[in-house]
Amino acid sequence: MKTILVDFEKCVGCRLCERACLKKHTPEDSEIPHEIDKQLSKQRVHVELAGTRPYPLRCRHCDDAPCVTACMTGAMHFDPETGMVNVDYDRCIACWMCVMNCPYGGVLPNEDYTKVLKCDRCLDVPIPACVDACPKDALVYEEVEMRDDNLCVGCGLCVEVCPFDAITMVQTERGLKARTNSELCRGCSLCSTSCPYGAIFMNYHTTDKLSDQIKEVIRSY
Repeated sequence: MKTILVDFEKCVGCRLCERACLKKHTPEDSEIPHEIDKQLSKQRVHVELAGTRPYPLRCRHCDDAPCVTACMTGAMHFDPETGMVNVDYDRCIACWMCVMNCPYGGVLPNEDYTKVLKCDRCLDVPIPACVDACPKDALVYEEVEMRDDNLCVGCGLCVEVCPFDAITMVQTERGLKARTNSELCRGCSLCSTSCPYGAIFMNYHTTDKLSDQIKEVIRSY
């Protein structure tokens, strides 16, 4: 599964990702303000400080999403075909339960506080607008699950534990190796945590220290 990842060390806080997201979700005949006020904009990504470093916060499209569980009307829902959490705006009543329960600060109210806003990964284009605009490659659009064939022994344990049937064993020139169907993978990390050889790892670009800093940002937001 491809998703938007952040390389924390490369982000310089230029906020071009915010402007690109705002432009992508603003009608062509509407004017985009020179200064972006995070409380009055339509962008789905917003840059905050994690300690002393900038960090772009956005929806992670969790498998077991707290926002989906908290939503009283079913407006916030998980789409198994895309692996994304989406909003049915016809059902959203602006109760803000999703905003309060998102552990990543990825769901925000819109400019007039009538609906919620969150990342939709710009699925109508090959590369999300925020990723395309980032001059430092701090935002990337990559596969979540990564493999090291040198470590894979072809035991097949990853196939057994995958709840989405995304992994199969394939005969290669180097023997039996695990291969992942990116259309089925949801980035749950069960394969990674179960692999006894460390052959599969999750490409999250988030260290434990950064994770703690991000949580502190969200608590104070």
